[in-house]
Amino acid sequence: MGFFMLLPIVLPTVTKIIGLIPFDKLEKTLPINMPGHVNVEILVGLDGAGPHLPADHKPLSEAGGHVPRFSAWDTVGNPIGFYAPWDHERIEDGTFKTVHFDVKAQQPAYLRISGKENAICLAMLKLAWGPNRQGFVWTGDWAEICNKEWYYSNVFMEAHPLKCTWLDQNDNRKQKAISLYIPDFFTDDNKKTPDKDLFCKDTPTQRFITSWGRPSKYPAGILRWTRGSRAKDKKPKVKRSQALHNMVKSSIKEHSARVLCESPSSVGPDLVSLEEGTFCDMETRQVYDLCANEDSVDCFDVETRKIRASEAGIKKRGEPLYKEYSQVLEW
Repeated sequence: MGFFMLLPIVLPTVTKIIGLIPFDKLEKTLPINMPGHVNVEILVGLDGAGPHLPADHKPLSEAGGHVPRFSAWDTVGNPIGFYAPWDHERIEDGTFKTVHFDVKAQQPAYLRISGKENAICLAMLKLAWGPNRQGFVWTGDWAEICNKEWYYSNVFMEAHPLKCTWLDQNDNRKQKAISLYIPDFFTDDNKKTPDKDLFCKDTPTQRFITSWGRPSKYPAGILRWTRGSRAKDKKPKVKRSQALHNMVKSSIKEHSARVLCESPSSVGPDLVSLEEGTFCDMETRQVYDLCANEDSVDCFDVETRKIRASEAGIKKRGEPLYKEYSQVLEW
């Protein structure tokens, strides 16, 4: 029986977002494992982009940060190992980091990734263990799928551009940790469509933890932590001052300004989608077409980086006459 790796593949309609990737196709990408150890490799989003930008250009920052803490449990909920990064151990934006920790030669069933003081935007996680190099791959696309905090990462898995999700021990971001039940991320049936509710409805399969509370028991005995409060209906607030002063201009077709604006959980700077011909104002969640000519109104002017609004449009929506940016990041 061959294993398959469960990986979110984002399609134009969010109702058809899960795909199955054969394990043997991705096995070679797993981190090299040490006997008796779990080996985890993470990739974080890339700040800004490109040699085409001037040397004094200050890119979008802080996708990199402190390396998270990793904890593992067996199937019945016994703790079997953890990795505690040294003080201020960092992973830089757009880079990989591999960690190893002892699991007493046991098979990990649950994995928790906990953010530290300096937040990261996690785009991908790969895990391998055992002599047969079992493992799985998780991507930040799950955050968009499950309406959690996310943004375009500007890093790729093969040809697929990944999303990334924020992990932060402090109160600057909602998400403190992610908890995963590894067996649910495998299937031997490539025709099976996984249940989105199983992965997104705060079950042991996958949880985006937003606050630390009292411990509670989940099925299979795993010790998890309950949320102090549920805030799923609240729109996230952009707390990074840079998100209000920077703009991303992307020519990647999967980077949809409309999807970004309409998502209740996206967090980050405004976005121009050149492929889509649209602009997303993340402060107001308003989508504008790009201006076609000098006479166009109620549109976004890419050259001047301003919203050209008609007087009628301003009065109707109560929006400012223009929006200015000090920096533009080109993807």
